[in-house]
Amino acid sequence: MKAERKKVLEIAGGFRENINGMPLSGGVAAMLSNYCAKADKEKLTFDFLALKNQCFEQYRDELEANGWNLYCLDLQENGLKRMVRLIWRLSIFVRRQRYDAVHINIGSFFPVLFCAAASRIGGARIIVAHSHSTGIYSPKKRFMADMCKPLLTIFATDYCACSKKAAENLFSKRVIQNEKYKIVRNAIESEKFKFNPLVRKEIRMELGIGDELVIGHVGRFVDAKNHAFLLDIFSEIKKKMPHTKLLLVGDGQLRSEIEAKADGLGIYNDVIFTGQRKDTHKYYWAMDVFVMPSLYEGFSIVSLEAQCAGLPCYVSDTVPDEVNISDLYRSFSLKKGHRDIAVQIIRDIEHFSNRKDMSETVRRNGYELQDNVRLFEELYE
Repeated sequence: MKAERKKVLEIAGGFRENINGMPLSGGVAAMLSNYCAKADKEKLTFDFLALKNQCFEQYRDELEANGWNLYCLDLQENGLKRMVRLIWRLSIFVRRQRYDAVHINIGSFFPVLFCAAASRIGGARIIVAHSHSTGIYSPKKRFMADMCKPLLTIFATDYCACSKKAAENLFSKRVIQNEKYKIVRNAIESEKFKFNPLVRKEIRMELGIGDELVIGHVGRFVDAKNHAFLLDIFSEIKKKMPHTKLLLVGDGQLRSEIEAKADGLGIYNDVIFTGQRKDTHKYYWAMDVFVMPSLYEGFSIVSLEAQCAGLPCYVSDTVPDEVNISDLYRSFSLKKGHRDIAVQIIRDIEHFSNRKDMSETVRRNGYELQDNVRLFEELYE
């Protein structure tokens, strides 16, 4: 007799803002949609829930084509009222839908804790707490989160993270040493990012780029991505190399602020803002250098994708070491200042070689999506 499929709920926070009426997506939604698409559909079926705004919207067509549903709790309140409403509404939702497993993918500790509690009340047998971020807390919030970490073990049954730093952000040492804890890599389909020179020409022509050197970045316009610092780096490069463009792929609440700063630096006409894109792999091909000056990251899947696309990558040392998989990767300290980083990039430009196939490097380092699907499926067993 054929076994009944397990019903799994994938939860993500959903970002603070909608841009031009369109909810923002991000790395967590991309990672989950990729893994779920590859999972065994004879054994598992998925639904997707955002707490605030619908961050899975970008993947709606593909997800619904599999018979999966997208939901949103629309929790726009803040503080204690938000948490009380979260527990109440989520516990009822989980119980009514009869989920076998709930997979919580949120960067901040207390939303994870309350989602786990609500899922336990709602009757879910498997509750997975998944850390995707290293975060930045105020001293008070950091103290409170550290004190309450043991409470998570009351409600969650399994634990995973995209990196060691991300795990330490959310879990106690006891959890990390537990057999129920594992690293689930933010893996990618390497073939998708393999450099395509023909598409490179098409995208550059579409963006009005000729033979200029293109500095690139992919990420939401939020504090963590440090776009203001990136503009400072580009401005310095521009002084030495006028024939240069900056390509920014993404959108977010700080975009207008970054546009204003670019205007103030006199570089606005040399900065290309694409907005949120679903086909980001094509934009890596249009770039010549990738720069990621993040204040913090749980992993930085875009830095992995950029390496796979054959780009020299300059990444802040706040990003976990796990993403450094090739000789294309160069780590820098934000303390060095934007001028020193710009000088390093300019100095290295003459050593940039032709783009090469990096898919084997991705596979060898364990970041090929298909090779990691079984580990993902095991979360729900």
